[in-house]
Amino acid sequence: TGTEAGKYALSVDLGDRIQAQTSVVLEDTTADMTQSTLTSNRTTMMANGTDEAILTLSLKNKASDGSLQGITGEASRLAFFVADPSADSTKYTFTTPQEGNAGEYTTHFSGLLAAKQLSLGVKIHEKDTGMRVLMDLTTGTSVVVNGNSVVGETLTATPSCTAACGALTYQWQIETAPGSNN
Repeated sequence: TGTEAGKYALSVDLGDRIQAQTSVVLEDTTADMTQSTLTSNRTTMMANGTDEAILTLSLKNKASDGSLQGITGEASRLAFFVADPSADSTKYTFTTPQEGNAGEYTTHFSGLLAAKQLSLGVKIHEKDTGMRVLMDLTTGTSVVVNGNSVVGETLTATPSCTAACGALTYQWQIETAPGSNN
């Protein structure tokens, strides 16, 4: 038995005598792709080469008792890639996959070319898992607002820029009805 790819010795012995011996190479993962996931911490980012998204691959297998177990030791066999054949994959970068928690692998993704719904995937030992995440890469300035728009609460506006950001100008106003400008 084993949960990692590699070369294993297999022998049959009766009593104290080895009857036969051979080597077995386990080339595929024991991960169950229906239990495994590929996710991203964001779906939109700037196409500036420095803005990053973190892709996380969770490799799981269902144990005999029905519980899910993380599959470890796969980092060196993973290859994240741009799955869209029409995209210039040389404009996008993935860092070397790192294993964190058991069965959790991450890579940082960045790009220099704007794209809408860019498909990103992962291969294990050069075999496509079929798992995908979609990413929008933009070239303009975008602003993400976090918080609650309630008097006394803090709203945080975080601009993403391809160059130095200018001033972010906004005005609070009280309206008699939302959108009325009165």
